[in-house]
Amino acid sequence: MKIRWLECFIVVAEEQSVSRATLRLNTSQAGLSRVIRELEQMLKVELFQRTGRGMVLTAEGSILLAEAREVVASYAKFVERVEDFCGDRSGTLRILLPMRLGAFLIPPFMDDFGAQFTKAAADVFEALNEDIQTQIRSAKADIGIYYSPLSFGNDLGEHIGSEALYLAGTPDLIGSEAKPITMEKASQLPILVQSPPAMFRDLVEASFAENGYAFNAVHNLNTVNTHLQFARAGKGATILAFSAVERSVMDGSLIARKIVEPEIRRDIYLGTASQATTHLQRDGITILKAAIAARQQDLRWTLV
Repeated sequence: MKIRWLECFIVVAEEQSVSRATLRLNTSQAGLSRVIRELEQMLKVELFQRTGRGMVLTAEGSILLAEAREVVASYAKFVERVEDFCGDRSGTLRILLPMRLGAFLIPPFMDDFGAQFTKAAADVFEALNEDIQTQIRSAKADIGIYYSPLSFGNDLGEHIGSEALYLAGTPDLIGSEAKPITMEKASQLPILVQSPPAMFRDLVEASFAENGYAFNAVHNLNTVNTHLQFARAGKGATILAFSAVERSVMDGSLIARKIVEPEIRRDIYLGTASQATTHLQRDGITILKAAIAARQQDLRWTLV
């Protein structure tokens, strides 16, 4: 039996029509019909009922469809691993970045990745921090950058650095100079926060409480864009990473002041779904780390 036979069978089953399946497979109707007949003869079962409504799977055909899909998927992974082992990088990497980080890292990463690998592809997405950790954990993504606090206590990601959090607001509210602000002074200002429960809010509130300061939350807002919109309108100050407020700082609509005495810091991790077992994953991580190093000052990260 050939893998191609199973691929043809799957498409006919999905289309319920030989003629429609030929369009997907770019083959002739006679050739495709012959493949199905030979497959039935070899297995000694009828896989389809030919009806006026099209090709309907028999009970045996339904069993084969499930098995065929597994075999074809397994074979594709095998071919990818062999090509990877031989140094012919191919396949697709799914990479997840925290919100607002893509503008810094996607352009340099994609430039270098595309220059090095002509047969491979990288799909880079932004997602919420908790979602990134979950998708890495469940192997729905290959590589991801995420922050503490961690969703899983036994996280296996590589600790690559940390970042301080900033207070961002209008000059009238937090002052016109982008110099650090103490946690004590920040506690006296109206703060825009996420609705509970939220890991980031818990981190910020706990930092204030541990140092004996009350946290003056005035609005519960659940997207970065809404935080920035309210902050630009003078309805409060927001506490975010510098990467989240950089555009507003550059256009002059907000001032960003690092919180000090003490700083509020969170760790940065780079995780992989399968411990980077392929050359493509390892090379992807190397390229991503190079992009991070190149934008370190813009991100205001402290790398390990």
